[in-house]
Amino acid sequence: MKNIISVILAGGKGTRLNCTDMPKVMMKIGEEPMIEYQVRTMEDLNVEKIILVVGFKQELVRDYLKNRVEYVYQKEQLGTGHAVMQAKDLLMHADGYVLISYGDMPFLKKEMFLSLLDKCEKNNLDGCILTVDIKKNPPEWGRIIRDKDNNVLKIVEQKDATAEELKISEMNIGVYCFKVKALLDNLDLITDNNVQKEYYLTDLIEIMNKKGLKLDTVVTTDLNNVLGINRPEELERAKQMVK
Repeated sequence: MKNIISVILAGGKGTRLNCTDMPKVMMKIGEEPMIEYQVRTMEDLNVEKIILVVGFKQELVRDYLKNRVEYVYQKEQLGTGHAVMQAKDLLMHADGYVLISYGDMPFLKKEMFLSLLDKCEKNNLDGCILTVDIKKNPPEWGRIIRDKDNNVLKIVEQKDATAEELKISEMNIGVYCFKVKALLDNLDLITDNNVQKEYYLTDLIEIMNKKGLKLDTVVTTDLNNVLGINRPEELERAKQMVK
Protein backbone atom coordinates (compact mmCIF):
# COMPACT_ATOMS: atom_id res chain seq x y z
CA MET A 1 0.00 0.00 0.00
CA LYS A 2 1.63 3.21 -1.16
CA ASN A 3 1.75 6.19 1.17
CA ILE A 4 0.97 4.04 4.22
CA ILE A 5 3.55 3.73 6.99
CA SER A 6 3.31 1.58 10.10
CA VAL A 7 4.79 2.63 13.44
CA ILE A 8 4.82 -0.16 16.04
CA LEU A 9 5.75 0.66 19.62
CA ALA A 10 7.94 -2.17 20.87
CA GLY A 11 10.28 -0.76 23.50
CA GLY A 12 8.61 -2.01 26.68
CA LYS A 13 10.29 -4.08 29.36
CA GLY A 14 7.38 -6.32 30.33
CA THR A 15 7.95 -5.84 34.06
CA ARG A 16 4.41 -6.93 34.94
CA LEU A 17 5.04 -10.16 33.03
CA ASN A 18 8.09 -10.87 35.20
CA CYS A 19 10.18 -10.53 32.06
CA THR A 20 13.64 -9.18 32.90
CA ASP A 21 15.93 -10.76 30.33
CA MET A 22 14.22 -9.74 27.08
CA PRO A 23 11.86 -7.08 25.65
CA LYS A 24 8.20 -7.85 26.21
CA VAL A 25 7.56 -8.18 22.48
CA MET A 26 10.08 -11.04 22.27
CA MET A 27 8.11 -13.22 24.66
CA LYS A 28 6.76 -16.21 22.79
CA ILE A 29 3.16 -16.96 21.96
CA GLY A 30 3.16 -20.42 20.51
CA GLU A 31 6.35 -20.87 18.53
CA GLU A 32 6.95 -17.20 17.74
CA PRO A 33 7.61 -13.97 19.65
CA MET A 34 4.57 -11.73 19.87
CA ILE A 35 6.11 -9.03 17.67
CA GLU A 36 6.16 -11.48 14.75
CA TYR A 37 2.38 -11.49 14.54
CA GLN A 38 1.95 -7.77 14.00
CA VAL A 39 4.97 -7.35 11.73
CA ARG A 40 3.57 -10.13 9.57
CA THR A 41 0.18 -8.39 9.49
CA MET A 42 1.86 -5.20 8.24
CA GLU A 43 3.78 -7.19 5.65
CA ASP A 44 0.45 -8.69 4.50
CA LEU A 45 -0.90 -5.14 4.20
CA ASN A 46 2.16 -4.36 2.06
CA VAL A 47 2.70 -1.02 3.74
CA GLU A 48 5.41 1.22 2.36
CA LYS A 49 7.50 1.11 5.53
CA ILE A 50 7.37 -0.55 8.96
CA ILE A 51 9.04 1.46 11.71
CA LEU A 52 9.70 -0.30 15.00
CA VAL A 53 10.33 1.81 18.10
CA VAL A 54 12.67 -0.31 20.22
CA GLY A 55 14.20 0.19 23.64
CA PHE A 56 15.05 -2.35 26.32
CA LYS A 57 17.48 -4.97 24.96
CA GLN A 58 16.79 -3.78 21.44
CA GLU A 59 19.49 -6.04 20.02
CA LEU A 60 17.27 -9.08 20.57
CA VAL A 61 14.51 -7.56 18.43
CA ARG A 62 16.99 -6.48 15.74
CA ASP A 63 18.61 -9.92 15.65
CA TYR A 64 15.22 -11.53 15.15
CA LEU A 65 13.58 -9.20 12.61
CA LYS A 66 16.76 -8.06 10.87
CA ASN A 67 15.96 -5.85 7.84
CA ARG A 68 12.23 -6.59 7.66
CA VAL A 69 11.63 -3.27 9.46
CA GLU A 70 13.35 0.04 10.15
CA TYR A 71 14.34 0.83 13.73
CA VAL A 72 14.33 3.89 15.96
CA TYR A 73 15.56 3.81 19.52
CA GLN A 74 13.71 5.12 22.55
CA LYS A 75 16.44 5.52 25.15
CA GLU A 76 14.11 6.40 28.03
CA GLN A 77 10.58 5.15 28.64
CA LEU A 78 8.81 8.52 28.70
CA GLY A 79 5.40 7.50 27.42
CA THR A 80 3.65 6.53 24.21
CA GLY A 81 3.77 10.04 22.75
CA HIS A 82 7.51 10.17 23.37
CA ALA A 83 7.89 6.79 21.66
CA VAL A 84 6.20 8.06 18.51
CA MET A 85 8.33 11.22 18.61
CA GLN A 86 11.38 9.02 18.04
CA ALA A 87 10.05 8.12 14.57
CA LYS A 88 9.68 11.73 13.38
CA ASP A 89 12.80 11.73 11.19
CA LEU A 90 11.60 8.66 9.30
CA LEU A 91 8.17 10.23 8.77
CA MET A 92 9.37 13.71 7.83
CA HIS A 93 9.22 13.31 4.05
CA ALA A 94 6.27 10.94 3.94
CA ASP A 95 2.88 11.75 2.51
CA GLY A 96 -0.31 9.86 3.26
CA TYR A 97 -1.22 8.01 6.43
CA VAL A 98 0.55 6.43 9.38
CA LEU A 99 -0.82 3.50 11.35
CA ILE A 100 0.26 3.45 15.00
CA SER A 101 -0.10 0.38 17.18
CA TYR A 102 1.45 -1.48 20.09
CA GLY A 103 3.71 -4.48 19.61
CA ASP A 104 2.10 -6.34 22.50
CA MET A 105 -1.19 -6.71 20.61
CA PRO A 106 -0.42 -9.76 18.47
CA PHE A 107 -3.91 -10.56 17.23
CA LEU A 108 -4.88 -7.29 15.57
CA LYS A 109 -6.40 -8.18 12.22
CA LYS A 110 -5.46 -6.80 8.85
CA GLU A 111 -9.12 -5.83 8.39
CA MET A 112 -9.01 -3.59 11.46
CA PHE A 113 -6.25 -1.47 9.97
CA LEU A 114 -7.99 -1.43 6.60
CA SER A 115 -11.20 -0.18 8.21
CA LEU A 116 -9.31 2.73 9.82
CA LEU A 117 -7.66 3.65 6.53
CA ASP A 118 -10.92 3.34 4.62
CA LYS A 119 -12.78 5.64 7.01
CA CYS A 120 -9.95 8.19 6.96
CA GLU A 121 -9.81 8.28 3.18
CA LYS A 122 -13.58 8.31 2.55
CA ASN A 123 -14.22 11.07 5.08
CA ASN A 124 -10.96 13.00 4.65
CA LEU A 125 -10.21 12.56 8.35
CA ASP A 126 -7.03 13.78 10.01
CA GLY A 127 -7.20 10.92 12.47
CA CYS A 128 -9.19 7.82 13.32
CA ILE A 129 -9.12 5.71 16.49
CA LEU A 130 -9.90 2.01 16.77
CA THR A 131 -12.28 1.59 19.70
CA VAL A 132 -14.36 -1.12 21.33
CA ASP A 133 -17.76 -0.90 23.01
CA ILE A 134 -17.87 -2.74 26.35
CA LYS A 135 -20.91 -2.24 28.54
CA LYS A 136 -20.33 -4.90 31.19
CA ASN A 137 -17.20 -5.31 33.32
CA PRO A 138 -15.11 -2.82 31.33
CA PRO A 139 -11.30 -3.02 31.46
CA GLU A 140 -9.23 -0.09 32.73
CA TRP A 141 -9.02 1.61 29.34
CA GLY A 142 -9.42 5.20 28.25
CA ARG A 143 -12.89 6.50 27.42
CA ILE A 144 -13.80 8.27 24.18
CA ILE A 145 -15.35 11.63 25.03
CA ARG A 146 -17.76 13.13 22.50
CA ASP A 147 -19.82 16.32 22.36
CA LYS A 148 -23.60 16.50 21.96
CA ASP A 149 -23.17 16.26 18.18
CA ASN A 150 -21.15 13.04 18.56
CA ASN A 151 -17.85 14.64 17.56
CA VAL A 152 -14.75 13.12 19.19
CA LEU A 153 -13.30 15.57 21.72
CA LYS A 154 -10.62 13.65 23.59
CA ILE A 155 -9.57 10.44 25.30
CA VAL A 156 -9.69 10.35 29.09
CA GLU A 157 -7.72 7.63 30.86
CA GLN A 158 -9.63 5.58 33.41
CA LYS A 159 -7.59 6.92 36.34
CA ASP A 160 -8.45 10.49 35.32
CA ALA A 161 -12.11 9.91 34.45
CA THR A 162 -15.03 11.32 36.41
CA ALA A 163 -17.83 9.07 37.63
CA GLU A 164 -19.93 10.20 34.65
CA GLU A 165 -17.13 9.54 32.16
CA LEU A 166 -16.63 6.05 33.56
CA LYS A 167 -20.15 5.22 32.37
CA ILE A 168 -19.02 5.66 28.76
CA SER A 169 -18.73 2.27 27.05
CA GLU A 170 -16.68 3.29 23.99
CA MET A 171 -13.04 2.65 24.87
CA ASN A 172 -9.68 3.35 23.33
CA ILE A 173 -7.68 0.30 22.26
CA GLY A 174 -4.47 2.11 21.34
CA VAL A 175 -4.56 1.74 17.56
CA TYR A 176 -4.65 4.85 15.39
CA CYS A 177 -4.53 6.11 11.83
CA PHE A 178 -3.36 9.68 11.23
CA LYS A 179 -2.52 11.79 8.26
CA VAL A 180 1.26 12.02 8.47
CA LYS A 181 1.14 15.82 8.23
CA ALA A 182 -1.46 16.11 11.00
CA LEU A 183 0.62 13.87 13.24
CA LEU A 184 3.88 15.75 12.67
CA ASP A 185 2.25 19.16 13.01
CA ASN A 186 0.90 18.32 16.45
CA LEU A 187 3.14 15.67 17.99
CA ASP A 188 5.47 18.17 19.64
CA LEU A 189 2.51 19.87 21.32
CA ILE A 190 2.11 16.90 23.67
CA THR A 191 3.48 17.76 27.11
CA ASP A 192 4.47 15.77 30.18
CA ASN A 193 2.24 17.85 32.43
CA ASN A 194 0.91 14.92 34.44
CA VAL A 195 1.71 12.96 37.58
CA GLN A 196 3.76 10.35 35.70
CA LYS A 197 5.73 13.03 33.81
CA GLU A 198 5.17 11.13 30.57
CA TYR A 199 4.12 12.15 27.06
CA TYR A 200 0.83 10.40 26.28
CA LEU A 201 -0.15 9.82 22.67
CA THR A 202 -3.80 9.96 23.75
CA ASP A 203 -3.36 13.69 24.48
CA LEU A 204 -2.93 14.20 20.74
CA ILE A 205 -6.66 13.70 20.18
CA GLU A 206 -7.65 16.72 22.29
CA ILE A 207 -4.85 18.80 20.77
CA MET A 208 -6.04 18.02 17.24
CA ASN A 209 -9.69 18.57 18.12
CA LYS A 210 -8.97 22.03 19.55
CA LYS A 211 -7.29 22.95 16.26
CA GLY A 212 -10.40 21.94 14.32
CA LEU A 213 -8.99 18.79 12.75
CA LYS A 214 -11.38 16.02 11.72
CA LEU A 215 -11.43 12.94 13.96
CA ASP A 216 -13.59 9.86 14.30
CA THR A 217 -13.52 6.26 15.45
CA VAL A 218 -14.04 2.78 14.08
CA VAL A 219 -15.76 0.58 16.65
CA THR A 220 -14.98 -3.13 16.72
CA THR A 221 -16.79 -5.82 18.66
CA ASP A 222 -13.89 -8.27 18.28
CA LEU A 223 -12.62 -8.39 21.86
CA ASN A 224 -10.31 -11.38 21.44
CA ASN A 225 -8.25 -9.79 18.71
CA VAL A 226 -7.68 -6.50 20.53
CA LEU A 227 -6.10 -8.32 23.45
CA GLY A 228 -3.10 -6.47 24.81
CA ILE A 229 -0.61 -8.50 26.80
CA ASN A 230 0.39 -6.81 30.05
CA ARG A 231 -0.28 -9.39 32.74
CA PRO A 232 0.59 -13.10 33.13
CA GLU A 233 -3.06 -14.13 32.74
CA GLU A 234 -3.27 -12.24 29.42
CA LEU A 235 -0.12 -13.97 28.19
CA GLU A 236 -1.57 -17.33 29.14
CA ARG A 237 -4.82 -16.53 27.37
CA ALA A 238 -2.88 -15.57 24.23
CA LYS A 239 -1.00 -18.84 24.31
CA GLN A 240 -4.28 -20.72 24.50
CA MET A 241 -5.60 -18.80 21.50
CA VAL A 242 -2.82 -20.05 19.21
CA LYS A 243 -3.02 -23.70 20.24
